[in-house]
Amino acid sequence: MLSENMVLYCFRNLGGICNGKFIGSSEIIYNTFLLMIAR
Repeated sequence: MLSENMVLYCFRNLGGICNGKFIGSSEIIYNTFLLMIAR
């Protein structure tokens, strides 16, 4: 659940934390989100 919350948090803050970790790659974030749902 923590991972899902982190992904959702990244969706709301693309210009912040995820911008640093994923270099602003929304595609990677979206794919990660789909993997979380798949589980």
